[in-house]
Amino acid sequence: MNIAVETARRRGVRAFRANYIPTKKNGVIRDLYPRLGFTRVNAETPADGTIQWHLNLAEYVARKTPIDRLGK
Repeated sequence: MNIAVETARRRGVRAFRANYIPTKKNGVIRDLYPRLGFTRVNAETPADGTIQWHLNLAEYVARKTPIDRLGK
């Protein structure tokens, strides 16, 4: 996520938007967006269960990871 945000910022992107659409297969990532710093957009969940998420890149704080980046 840190790399995606860093790259997007360099390209002038100000925010990410995402939708979580519940299915049998993607339930394992149900809580991924809030863990990455996204905030929920829609207060009520529609009948299909889709949750809309938003991440303001100016407010994103890079997370420490165990991955080392070469050349950094």
